[in-house]
Amino acid sequence: MFKFDAVNGFQVFVLLRFSFAILTSIAMAKSGISLPAIGIYEALMLIGGTFTFFWMTGLLNGLLSYYPKLERENQRHFVFKLFFLILIMSMAVGYLIWISRGWITTNMTNLSHLPHYEWLCLWIAINLPTFLIEYLYILLNRSRWMVLFGIYSFGGQFLVVITPLLLGYSLEVSFVGLFILAITKFIWLLILLYSEARIHWRFTQLFPYFWIALPIIIYTLVGGVMSYIDGVIIMKYFDESQFAIYRNGARELPLSMALLNAMSAALIPNISTHLTSGLQQIKHRTRNLMYPLFGISIVLMLISEWAYPLVFSADFASSAVIFNIYLLILISRILLPQTILIGLKKTNIILYASITEAMLNLGLSLLLIQPLGLGGVAIATAVAFMVEKLILILYNKYTLNIQLSAYLDIQRYLVCTILLITSFLVWQFVV
Repeated sequence: MFKFDAVNGFQVFVLLRFSFAILTSIAMAKSGISLPAIGIYEALMLIGGTFTFFWMTGLLNGLLSYYPKLERENQRHFVFKLFFLILIMSMAVGYLIWISRGWITTNMTNLSHLPHYEWLCLWIAINLPTFLIEYLYILLNRSRWMVLFGIYSFGGQFLVVITPLLLGYSLEVSFVGLFILAITKFIWLLILLYSEARIHWRFTQLFPYFWIALPIIIYTLVGGVMSYIDGVIIMKYFDESQFAIYRNGARELPLSMALLNAMSAALIPNISTHLTSGLQQIKHRTRNLMYPLFGISIVLMLISEWAYPLVFSADFASSAVIFNIYLLILISRILLPQTILIGLKKTNIILYASITEAMLNLGLSLLLIQPLGLGGVAIATAVAFMVEKLILILYNKYTLNIQLSAYLDIQRYLVCTILLITSFLVWQFVV
């Protein structure tokens, strides 16, 4: 019998996030606003993510590993301290981005001025702490509340961004709407904290938590930052129109991102407390996802050149090339060795692997961008990500004695991988 648990709930939540992000891109392309205006919106989102994604990911994944082993009262004290920490850091980052406006605009874009910048800073300061909501719902196993919050959060973001544009207002009105929406989400967080947190000002409890979270923060910074550096490289070599084309194409299959990233995060507590059960869960859940995810990717790959101009507009036809390359990332995305290592708190190797990935990604991007254009940057990302996963798999096998077969159906994986690569070659040389 199907059980709608925290893993399933978080998968739906992340699927909502990616689905509404794509709907926003489609609606903006159809709204009639110019490519430079879309590029400005994407550039602002890029800046916000660059300075926040790594430490938020590390802190929240550390929460999933650290929280389950605490006594109930200590759990409530810890939640308050973590909320207070994230709130202070969010306000500080928002302020630092504001005072660094000139440097950021000059070095991260080819624009002389970025409008609506002040609203971005305010939105960051208020919105970031609300990320705690979905992670608390994971730990409390409140999957239905998590989905409800996802509908409100991402559906609301879609409406406040797109509605003003369709009514003929400027992009600034959309950013004002994002800020107001963030305030309502912050109130939602305060209501949740009222029942799940207790004020406690002795912050020594955070020290052992930092030893868990800090390596994840550095890992995410070193490895994940490359997706943002790719954007910066493109902004320096091309104009904002080409940047918009790349951003609309540089999207992995949203379904795979939602299901696999959510599964990876939600299974960390299980790996931490019940390793054998956690490994079986990873193998079972990824096995069930292979055929549908690879099958959808193959279909999308073969129709992308026809579909992109139809779904977006003729201006975005070349985004299909980037999209097809990004579909290949599923081959490495479905491998989850990092989930095991985070759950077991073996994070040093994750850091080393991410440094290797970042260096390889940067080097290949700079090497391939001129001969292959935007597609060269996408190829570099796909190759580097696969190398990182291979390093972690080998560490699990030779250091922790955890065989790949313990958490992956290898036979089904190889069949799906061969079919996807074959489809890419067919699209490249036949279609």
